[in-house]
Amino acid sequence: MACEFYSTFFGKSLSNVDYNKLYDQYEKIYEDAISLGLFMEGGIKEKDHLNFWCLGYVLEPEIYIESGVFIGTSMHAFIKSPNIKKTVGIDPYLDLLKVPKEDIPGCILIDDKDFSQIKFDHEEKESLVYFDDHINTADRIIQAYDNNFRYVLFDDSTGFEGVCQRLYPAIPTVPMIMNCELLSPGDELSWSFQSESIDSTRVLLSISQGFIDKCLLSKKLIKQFVKTPDLGEFLPQSIPEKVVDTSKYLVELELNDSDG
Repeated sequence: MACEFYSTFFGKSLSNVDYNKLYDQYEKIYEDAISLGLFMEGGIKEKDHLNFWCLGYVLEPEIYIESGVFIGTSMHAFIKSPNIKKTVGIDPYLDLLKVPKEDIPGCILIDDKDFSQIKFDHEEKESLVYFDDHINTADRIIQAYDNNFRYVLFDDSTGFEGVCQRLYPAIPTVPMIMNCELLSPGDELSWSFQSESIDSTRVLLSISQGFIDKCLLSKKLIKQFVKTPDLGEFLPQSIPEKVVDTSKYLVELELNDSDG
């Protein structure tokens, strides 16, 4: 299912795929992830790990960049892509990373700079940027476009239901950007958030014209977008957790022809 989905999105044909062989390959990768303790509350789930591995299998990026590495579960899935030669992990708390550095192809780990502060040299190589950092999605789209990236993946960038389930959603999120014509200056969204470690907190989002303008600008840079498949339809949840919208959005950006 997931491989065919990404084949359609990327316009890459899949032929003569031996799914039994793919199953055997992923089973070893999954067992390695378990041995490293990569599935825990607060991180991505097994369904996302498999989903990301399928995405990497189809896209075959040479360069993978992740902002918001945490313990490295998503990175672990993507670096198993067959063509990965360079991996950039960005996170202020890299001491939490559980994936051994020697297992990360072309490993570059950065804990003192934001994605926006880094100059990337990726030429014409196929690449993928994954933002799991709770940062303004519109800004990230603009920054990725300015760095000539084509494919970007977003977590914590859901519709309003998912936004109200988070203390730090990546506002404006992908659905907000794509439907920004429905927003007006003065609109407000308010919700409460509470967890075992955080007392009940009231969050207020006020929509300004500047907010809408940023959405409109980033929307112009998007060629196509899609919500990634939810493999929870096929895989059980191993750790009991409250129901939260964990939707991920894959975005293809327009080509940046600023260099001519």
